[in-house]
Amino acid sequence: MKDKLLFGTIGLLVGIVVMQWTMPSGQATIITQPVGGVVSHQDYHVLMVDGSVWYLDQGVAPQVPPYWRKLDDLPIPVDQVQFFSAAGIVDKNGDLLASLDQGWHNYGHPPVSPVAVEQSTWGKIKSQFSTKGDRR
Repeated sequence: MKDKLLFGTIGLLVGIVVMQWTMPSGQATIITQPVGGVVSHQDYHVLMVDGSVWYLDQGVAPQVPPYWRKLDDLPIPVDQVQFFSAAGIVDKNGDLLASLDQGWHNYGHPPVSPVAVEQSTWGKIKSQFSTKGDRR
């Protein structure tokens, strides 16, 4: 029995070594642009590769079909954008930039703080989902 286990383990290790030598590497060599030039979107707002922000206007009457309306161009390069939303962008420095009617304004760091995380125990989790008769 020991011999079978030994030879099985050796065979498995040899198979792994052969696989490592013969398998092609999984490294990407080509990075392509996003499909259609869209970098990010939220709701009806779209950020394009060239830094333009577009909005899909739904129209106010049934006679007006939806159409794309260009809102503005970003004041920073697209590769400096960390987060995009319909309300604005957050750059890699952590500053919030929002586009108003007068152009882009830098509002600095948003007032956020780390979220407190409470340590859960298995007993707490069980007590949340147990019925009164199951508690021990």
